Amino acid sequence: MFEPKPFAGLTDAHCRKTWNVVRLSIEAAYYEGLLNKHAGTVVVLRPGGQTGPADEVVRALLIRALAWAGNPDNLSLDEIASRVLFIGYVDDEPDDKYTYFALLKALLADRVGMPSGDVRHQAPWLMMPDDIKHQGSATENGLTVGFSGVQSEYDEAIAWSMISWLQAMTRREVAVLVASDHASVLHP
Repeated sequence: MFEPKPFAGLTDAHCRKTWNVVRLSIEAAYYEGLLNKHAGTVVVLRPGGQTGPADEVVRALLIRALAWAGNPDNLSLDEIASRVLFIGYVDDEPDDKYTYFALLKALLADRVGMPSGDVRHQAPWLMMPDDIKHQGSATENGLTVGFSGVQSEYDEAIAWSMISWLQAMTRREVAVLVASDHASVLHP
């Protein structure tokens, strides 16, 4: 008989699977001539403002990105690293600039509860002096994703795609558990 696994919340594994799917759509969009280049970085924050131990790869990528930006005083590496669940990049090597911009987009969206483009166009009074001015993030129901690397409209579409796939994947896992004979989603 099939025994479902306990649901552990959103994990790095969910993000990696989702990123593999979304990266294929980025490649297709590039080859269709929609994207101006085949590049970019995605940043997924821990849901609902959660914090946790920083993955060493994530931490190393953040160190590089913050160094690229001149180590701004307003960003604490330890605080940010504890909030970032996943960083993925389109190219074989990460581009520190795109990592930094994707991070800023995600942090802005998470702080105000709106995608970064909506903040700029609909609620600029929510912006702070160090906030990024470009769109390219999505946030919904506690999930926040930033992407940077192509035109900002497509950056935002890629962020929304990540959120949609993450939501679908985790909803499906929970649906399987709910359909089982187990009383708890967390402990089957």
